[in-house]
Order: sequence, then structure tokens, then C-alpha cells
Amino acid sequence: MIIFDSTFLIDAMKSQNNPNRKNTDKLFNEIKESGEMFATTFVNVMEMYKGVHKSRDKESTRKALNVLMDQIPVLGFSEKYYDDYGDLSTFLEMQGTPIGMFDELIAVITLHNGARIVTNNTRDFSRVPGLEIINH
Repeated sequence: MIIFDSTFLIDAMKSQNNPNRKNTDKLFNEIKESGEMFATTFVNVMEMYKGVHKSRDKESTRKALNVLMDQIPVLGFSEKYYDDYGDLSTFLEMQGTPIGMFDELIAVITLHNGARIVTNNTRDFSRVPGLEIINH
């Protein structure tokens, strides 16, 4: 399974002529054609809606997000993440390398589902032991 991080989702919503959009579209098509399952997390969707509300044109940004999200399943919340989140967050904090509550939760959801994460945020996610990262 592949989990799309917010950086991927943001790039997927950029202008058709944007080089990041072109690369994102290419990777997304490759993943779809591979038959591998993919999704994003409820945390990423929350981050994306924050972006909608920060946008100058909320209506068109919300529409673009809805079009994108119609193509990508969303992994919801589960109580199974509680202990794993506490363990990872404490570990990173004790190492002096916390990555923030949302990214820690996204990492936990990814690990819990035996997935890989597609992100541009390799600096933070590379601090998570056992997390396989696909840099896009």
C-alpha cells in the first residue's frame, strides 16, 4: 500500500503546466497502473482543508481538492493508533528529533498499514524508524 502525504496532494492540485504537477501526475498514473493499493490519511485531508481556508480563492481550491479526493481513498481514524503514536512520538522526542504531531500520526498510520509514504518531506519522515519513503 502507498500513502500519499500532503506534499504530494498539494503538488497534484497545482497548475497543469507546473513541473511538480507533471511529475506528480506521472507518478500517480504509474501507481494506479501498478495495481498497488493507495490512499491518504484523514490527517492529510485535514491539512489540505486548512490550505483551502488559507487560499485566496476558497471555492475553486475546495473544488480542486474534491476532484482529487474523489480519486483517492482516505484511511480514517482508529484506536489502534493510540499506543503506536505514543511510542513513536516519545522515541522521536527523546532522540531530540520530533517531527510534529501531524507528521508523527501520518507516519504511525503508514507503518500500521504496512505502507510506504509518498512525500517531499524526506527530512522529517526519514527520522521515523522502519518508514519506507518514496520521494516524489
